[in-house]
Amino acid sequence: MIRTAYWPENLDFKEGDSESVRYKKDDGLPGKVWSSMNIEIIHKADNTGLLKNMMLNETESIQTAVGIPIILQGRLISILCFGSKVHRKKIEQAIYSDVSIQIASAMERKLSQNQLSDFFQYSPNLIAVIGLDGFIKMANPAFVKTFNYSTAEILSQPFSTFIHPDDLDKTFKAIKQISIGAEDFEIRCRQKNGDYIWISWRFSRFFENEIIVYIYGTNVTAIKNHEALLRNSEKRFKSLVQEGSDHMAVLDHDLKFIYNSPGTEQLYGFSIDQLSHTHFADRVCNDDWPKIAGILKELKEGQRFQLPSYRVKDQSDTIHWIETIPTNLSDDDTVGGIVLNSRDITEFIIRERQLIESLKRYDIVAKATSDIITDYHIASGIMKASDTLESVFG
Repeated sequence: MIRTAYWPENLDFKEGDSESVRYKKDDGLPGKVWSSMNIEIIHKADNTGLLKNMMLNETESIQTAVGIPIILQGRLISILCFGSKVHRKKIEQAIYSDVSIQIASAMERKLSQNQLSDFFQYSPNLIAVIGLDGFIKMANPAFVKTFNYSTAEILSQPFSTFIHPDDLDKTFKAIKQISIGAEDFEIRCRQKNGDYIWISWRFSRFFENEIIVYIYGTNVTAIKNHEALLRNSEKRFKSLVQEGSDHMAVLDHDLKFIYNSPGTEQLYGFSIDQLSHTHFADRVCNDDWPKIAGILKELKEGQRFQLPSYRVKDQSDTIHWIETIPTNLSDDDTVGGIVLNSRDITEFIIRERQLIESLKRYDIVAKATSDIITDYHIASGIMKASDTLESVFG
């Protein structure tokens, strides 16, 4: 323990300056108080040695001394020592106990005020005090910085000045219904440059009939912007996937369905719930499955691949030809599987086969007849003729 002050200043019983005077437990009167944590009274006549060399001048010395502990929040933070020239001076211990308590209470209040002041000054959140006249009475630096007004400008305008017109009713209702408790709500607030930001406010009173309102706010503009982007992304997803004609599905590591778009439901004839967690192999024709399964299992994380056309069966065992691009997003927490983007190419396959059959018939007829056969393509303007044309016209 270090002595920090003494009085009278021109009378020091210890050698050296004040900052070098230190005490240990049981060392002198301060050490005795430190050890007991109680008020201690000593008299020179008791020969304790604790008042040795306490000479005020050549003929007078301290005869009685009292040490008072100052205890704050269960901790000894200071000791006050008083001395008297009176032999066995009567000490009213109860009075000194009250003094100790009052000093500790005053220090605790000061500590709380300092802590509150630090919280007000250095908090990153917005803090202000509003009178029932609607004007801001106090605003912390974070409030001033966020709105970009000067402190004088903020204190000279009603709080409603900073609120979006569409949010005024909500704000007035919150203030009117406020109680000792607090309620969080979000409104748009105007900065000096005219931009609006989203603030999540909490309005409260410390006492029921208090004529001021304490407001505590957090700038949630970034969160709101992110939520808006997410909503727009969800809308795009819905328009591209949920309402699209293509089929999208997600397979887990066992190649079972964990997601199906409505288009997939239309393809297979099963509801999304019926398809959920069924194996992809149940939908692919047996002859095509080994080839498709082999490619999917070898697909590396992040890799995309164009699968060869393959056949699937719907609920009525009707065959559909499918063209699919799988993407392995198994390590993506938002997906967690292989994404299949597919489209039904059955009609294309049928037309392709019909064209091949038509060409085969044309070739057979052209070789079997001596007549000249011509084929005129309207779109390209190209005309083809059978080999008979050369034999007839040379």
